[in-house]
Amino acid sequence: MLSWCKRACFEDDGVHYLRVPVRDEQGADLLTHLGDAVDFIDSALAAGGVVLVHCKHGQSRSASVVAAWLMKANGWNPQQSLAHLKHCRPRVSPNCGFLRQLELFYESLS
Repeated sequence: MLSWCKRACFEDDGVHYLRVPVRDEQGADLLTHLGDAVDFIDSALAAGGVVLVHCKHGQSRSASVVAAWLMKANGWNPQQSLAHLKHCRPRVSPNCGFLRQLELFYESLS
């Protein structure tokens, strides 16, 4: 489970949990954490696990990290990743600061 909430929302024995306390604010530093978050998702999937990525509303922080993972996993750009997410979950709407950081993350993958 990958949580972008300020405090833990759920913990249970046997659940591998990565908590990244990033606020949903345009000035929040998401980029610093994206590499670790994407690696966490990759590791869980490689081990045959499933991953739940969540934040309070499921539209900005969690969507941004899943978009970053889609970029790395599929070679997609931010627009392709977000279009896919919006198709699956129409309320996806990362804040402007996170959108800029997704662009920077995409550039770092090249």
